[in-house]
Amino acid sequence: MNSLESAFIAGYASLAAWSDLIDRINVFPVADSDTGANLRCSLTPLTTMQADRKKTADLLACSALGNSGNIGAAFFRHFVLVDSRADLPARAAAGQDAALAAVAEPLEGTMLSVFAALAELLSPSPPLPGTGLIREILGKAVLDGPNHLAALREAGVVDAGALAMFIFFDAFFLHLAGQQDTEIPIHDLFAGRLCVHSDFRPAGIGGICVNTVVTTDAATGMVEKNLAGLVDSLVLSPNGGQLTIHAHTNQLDKLHRQLAQLGRITRHHAEPIRESMPEPGTLFSDGTVVSILTDTSASLPHDLARQEHITLLDAWIIEGSRARPESLCDPAPIYQTLEKGDRVTTAQPPSEVRNRLLERLCREHTHIIYLCTGSAYTGNFAASCKRRKNDLKDRLTVLDTGAASGRLALIALLTARFARRIHDLKEIIDFARARMADCSEYVYIDRLRYLARSGRLSKGSGLLGDLLGIKLIISPTAEGVRKIGSARSPQDQLDHARTILDTLDPGRQPVILLQYSDNRPWIEATVLPLLRRMQPEAEILCLPLSLSSGVHMGPGTWSLALTPGI
Repeated sequence: MNSLESAFIAGYASLAAWSDLIDRINVFPVADSDTGANLRCSLTPLTTMQADRKKTADLLACSALGNSGNIGAAFFRHFVLVDSRADLPARAAAGQDAALAAVAEPLEGTMLSVFAALAELLSPSPPLPGTGLIREILGKAVLDGPNHLAALREAGVVDAGALAMFIFFDAFFLHLAGQQDTEIPIHDLFAGRLCVHSDFRPAGIGGICVNTVVTTDAATGMVEKNLAGLVDSLVLSPNGGQLTIHAHTNQLDKLHRQLAQLGRITRHHAEPIRESMPEPGTLFSDGTVVSILTDTSASLPHDLARQEHITLLDAWIIEGSRARPESLCDPAPIYQTLEKGDRVTTAQPPSEVRNRLLERLCREHTHIIYLCTGSAYTGNFAASCKRRKNDLKDRLTVLDTGAASGRLALIALLTARFARRIHDLKEIIDFARARMADCSEYVYIDRLRYLARSGRLSKGSGLLGDLLGIKLIISPTAEGVRKIGSARSPQDQLDHARTILDTLDPGRQPVILLQYSDNRPWIEATVLPLLRRMQPEAEILCLPLSLSSGVHMGPGTWSLALTPGI
């Protein structure tokens, strides 16, 4: 890997590490707290650079999500083509032009201002300016945002997209200068501008966020004209005969008809825009901050994890040539891809992404308890222990939970709740270890072919099992996956679940996590009522199975994780 490729990874890793903060200050153009998430998803191709950089540029066009993601992708589709340090000024200028052209109504104070400042700073011929000057100039562009945008002034923050690009480029150029271990003092550089005022009330939020790709030969100017009056926050990014369109609208059906008239719609995603202003981390009464970190292989949706003050370290879902953080994947199309017979797999996050997140958490919190996926399933535990030994030993505790999916989710969830009540670090760690001992999980596999595809089962066994209608029942343990039994029908699976539920003492108020893959309607109509009848005193959560598990276990899988009570 050359220095430019590793610099792109360093930039992405820093952005990903700070994405929660970027989400928290996201008030413009709407306060929907997704700028960090959208950029984290949109720029993932930068971490798996193709030998042919044009392929990476094409992947960026396909990965773009949201307003910030589409603008950022427009810039990086040009910037990623850089082949030497001497080429940086020309690529930055081309990226700035593309980002500016992509936005129907470009505004100062946003990430566009950071792109402009970077292009101007690099415009003289090499050598490159020093990292201190780059930080100073780009930092000024970020701090200038509230002077241009009323929403930022009212909220008391800088623009989320502009801050994200500052974080990316600061790490990128530090890496190129051989200063990759240098801390980026975000809280010092932007003091007083990283927390939304408590009395801030965003303008009315509503409408639909649309991300679409259309095969068309229409000029962008003509597209803007055709969509006038239907949309705002319009971003257009042409790529050959493909046009990526991001917009907000209150007239979805009419917009869809207009888009269809432009050409063939090859990708279309629409979802309601919702206000989302997350709370900061857990503060203990004595000022100590303890943060719980776990992996996305725990069946914890990102919103619930944030609500419970749990930070997630993403595994990556790999579909063809496209790799995305697990917490940002839509499960439905993944299961459809698996159903068609196409291969989907998982990978650990790039080590730089893990390291940057650990560093950031250790700077912001007095102590981190990292509840790792069992070492029988990933290498996160060994990699994190190595990092702790090197330079994070006073701030980081790494526990090999021996768990994954629902069992890991329960361990993390209950530990995070306990940490908000009990302020003693040793007690919190002891509590986590106790939950590692008493939480269990039973996974009901519908078809064995998916385990065989992922290498968890021989192809012959998978084929024979499906021919015979065998449905495995397994349990993830510290030693690996253990076969508990088998079933021939959904009714057999339910009967097994009944025997497990019968062992619980209602007086201890057990906690039960019911998980679904692509079978949510059946789970909610059949299994969930059974749990409520049999364990009326239990806390019952019904959540999606982690995709890290789902892509290996396949459609039709469901799972029951439980702790007998505390």
